[in-house]
Amino acid sequence: MTAAMPDAPVDTTTSTDVSRPVDMPANRPDGLATSPLDQACRDFAVTNCVRLTMCEPFVVRLLFGDACQPRMYLLCMSAGSAKDISAALTPAAIQSCTRTVQGASCADIVSGTAIDGCLPSGTRPADKACAIGTQCASGYCRRPPGTGVGCGTCAARMPANGKCDENDQCERGLVCTPGNLCVKPVALGSACSPNVPCQSLLTCTTGICVMPATTVDSPCIDNDCSGQHGLYCARPITATRGTCRPVGLAGAGGACGFTVTGPVFCAASGTCDALPGAPSGRCVAAGLDNQECQTAVTANRGCLYPVTCGDHLCRPYPALSCF
Repeated sequence: MTAAMPDAPVDTTTSTDVSRPVDMPANRPDGLATSPLDQACRDFAVTNCVRLTMCEPFVVRLLFGDACQPRMYLLCMSAGSAKDISAALTPAAIQSCTRTVQGASCADIVSGTAIDGCLPSGTRPADKACAIGTQCASGYCRRPPGTGVGCGTCAARMPANGKCDENDQCERGLVCTPGNLCVKPVALGSACSPNVPCQSLLTCTTGICVMPATTVDSPCIDNDCSGQHGLYCARPITATRGTCRPVGLAGAGGACGFTVTGPVFCAASGTCDALPGAPSGRCVAAGLDNQECQTAVTANRGCLYPVTCGDHLCRPYPALSCF
């Protein structure tokens, strides 16, 4: 993550508190989960959030705020209870996937390989409506970007050099480039560019894949500070080198964008609401489940991950007609 910014400190004290959904449902009075799927998804949520927080702490706060575990639980329960999922997608399979994630490398966790490869695909063929990827034979439920639809369509994953809009659209092990092509990322020390991306956790600096710095005040040249850890290269405009500084993270109503103290993002899937052409604006909190989104009043409000905005409501997967 890089920015040629004035040599000024970044505000990291901005509150990231946001309205949040309820936690995972309480266990029964005897301390047991309500079902094998419930227990499997509790374990899945806790393990995933622990590992994600270790590997990409800034991204966790950016997507979830302080609600990682309940949102991961929602995702897991939806994946394991939707219609037309594989008969192999059992609570035992989810527990096995949890163990895989627990022992996976940060590179596999950040790239999504750890989870993507351990949940079996569903039975719905291409062009059938879907709410979540585990319903589809391809494992991919496509929602065209920017459409705001709730239900998607099962679609084939694209091979190398196939057209794409997002990483999930590519076959496992490939990523979608800014040029909208699926390609295989290159390794540490390889030549790179926007359309020849580096492997997970690496960054492309001066045309070479390098391991970015993960600590504040580390020296940097360009794009060699870890975005997963919320760092950017603060470099005076006339200088060739700078230092890694923290990216700001703001809650609802906080200043965001390119502020006088540096770049600031919105926590918990929030949106930076700025006038056209303006470098900064104010954070709009993400909609919680069943709240309005992208209406005339809430034009810039999205939904708290992993829910998307469909028909102007943040509809959890089970509320969708295609679930």
